[in-house]
Amino acid sequence: MHLSNQLRPDFDIQFFAKPPLSPQAFFQIKDPTVKHMKSDVAYYIKCNDCENAYIVKTERQCIRRVHEHGTPKTTFQQ
Repeated sequence: MHLSNQLRPDFDIQFFAKPPLSPQAFFQIKDPTVKHMKSDVAYYIKCNDCENAYIVKTERQCIRRVHEHGTPKTTFQQ
């Protein structure tokens, strides 16, 4: 008699073993994403003319959104 039948005979409970991890779980096969190329980030921009700051979350790539704010294109070049 199964343990599940002893605990709750009114339920048809079946236990299954979890499959082993695949080799991909142990090895990083992709290169890490550069910080300014990540998307779905929050960022902080301080105004150069005053003491105000702009804090926002965006789903777009950080570099694209910062360039839309007027940052020169050469700011993040590698």
